Amino acid sequence: MHDPGFNTTMRGITVDITGINSAVETLMYSANTMFILLGAIMVLAMHAG
Repeated sequence: MHDPGFNTTMRGITVDITGINSAVETLMYSANTMFILLGAIMVLAMHAG
C-alpha cells in the first residue's frame, strides 16, 4: 500500500521511502541467495576435486 506520509523531497525530487526500502530488501535477499549458492558450488567443487 502506498502511504503518502513516507514521501520526502530531496533536491526537488520526490523520493518514495517505502519503494526504496522495498528495493533494498529485495537486493539484500538476492545477495544472500547468491552467496549461499556460491558457497554450495564451492563445497561441491572441493569435494569433486
